[in-house]
Amino acid sequence: CLIADVIHYFEQDDIPYSARNVVQDVLKAVTATHVSGDFHRLVAATPERYFESSPHLAQVLSNLKSAGKRLIFVSNSPYWYVDAGMRYLFGASWQDEWDAVITSKYQTS
Repeated sequence: CLIADVIHYFEQDDIPYSARNVVQDVLKAVTATHVSGDFHRLVAATPERYFESSPHLAQVLSNLKSAGKRLIFVSNSPYWYVDAGMRYLFGASWQDEWDAVITSKYQTS
């Protein structure tokens, strides 16, 4: 979506661009932000700015669990980041609905 938004911006303002350069520049910026940990720290510090509340999601998970489903949470993000977002969305006991929680172990600077 970000690549499409950047191209749309250039086209609506009649700014010449190279599609290849847009893709390369956006991917480079996103990669740098993720690798540095800046993205994760920013979102974890103010999750209300980045996560939209979904009041029925907790009930959906509970219904699945009650129906005998096994729930596994998998993310390639570090645990502290996942925990910040999930605490915002579900509260401190968010892990109670999951049979397993798997996150990345990578360290950010």
